Amino acid sequence: MMRKNYIQNKIATSRITLPVAAVITILSWLTMDCSWTLKAICCIVAIACSYFLIVLNTTYSLVRTRNQMGSAILLLSLATKSPTELFPADIGLMLIFLISLYMLLGTRQDDRQKLPLLSFQAFLFLSIGILIHPATALLLIPYLIAMSTFLRAWTLRSATAAILGLCAPFWFLLGWYLITWNTFIPQRFVELVTKFSILTGESYQNINPAQWLLTGALLFIGCCSVVHYLRTKNYDKVHARMLLNTLVLIEIFLAIGIGVLPHFEQKIQPLLLVVTSLLAGHYFTLDKSKTTLIIFIIFISALFLLIFLNIWNNLSLMYQTY
Repeated sequence: MMRKNYIQNKIATSRITLPVAAVITILSWLTMDCSWTLKAICCIVAIACSYFLIVLNTTYSLVRTRNQMGSAILLLSLATKSPTELFPADIGLMLIFLISLYMLLGTRQDDRQKLPLLSFQAFLFLSIGILIHPATALLLIPYLIAMSTFLRAWTLRSATAAILGLCAPFWFLLGWYLITWNTFIPQRFVELVTKFSILTGESYQNINPAQWLLTGALLFIGCCSVVHYLRTKNYDKVHARMLLNTLVLIEIFLAIGIGVLPHFEQKIQPLLLVVTSLLAGHYFTLDKSKTTLIIFIIFISALFLLIFLNIWNNLSLMYQTY
């Protein structure tokens, strides 16, 4: 007897799920008291992130059926923050991580000749992120190295290509500095050295409690998604299983990172959101149990509650200002 498709399966595979999530996110940000340029940039980058999630699912067949649940979860989670909180570190780091993730997952394809090129491109985008926001982008290095190790992507050529990709932007900017003597490069290196410390981060008093709730919700859904995958992984194709194994290990490492370095919660959260969105898309699309239905309703309700609180707080601040 076939199991019934519950509401979470219908929403996950519906064509209107992603547009509805995008509209909710845009309407949420329209209520924020910040510049229209900042809102527009955040909207464009958020749409790009959701697009790359769909590309990841489609290209590497991470889910056995078409779905937009991962991208919808990502957009709704972003709607719980204001553009000023997201820009530039959080949303920029998410886009760079997604592009690097797309490149690294491609190293498991049959054509191993492309391995050095994909490694070069993945670490090139990481290096660009370091120039944009050094203190935050540096956190990506251990996760990308771990991913390459899990995917068995390290060879002498790929390791050399990764080092070259990491150094390429600095090499070109060094030449530009020697010609123009512009102080941009020295300032960036000073920021890289002085503003990043593994022992110091955002003060607990400055972290919005709503963001701790979002992180807790993502960790909970990530845990449920990992358990579901471990129970049903034999139904996935061998290639998809290897890629999902990597995402599961990265999810565990991110959870450990938040536990060991809780003062970096805000910096690790964008990475957690990307990986959890991919795994949750797999979970909500394929699992047809009543327990999953209850978890889905609680999780989506929690996201909408956080979105409402975010809008309410910002409207209250705008009212007090005027």
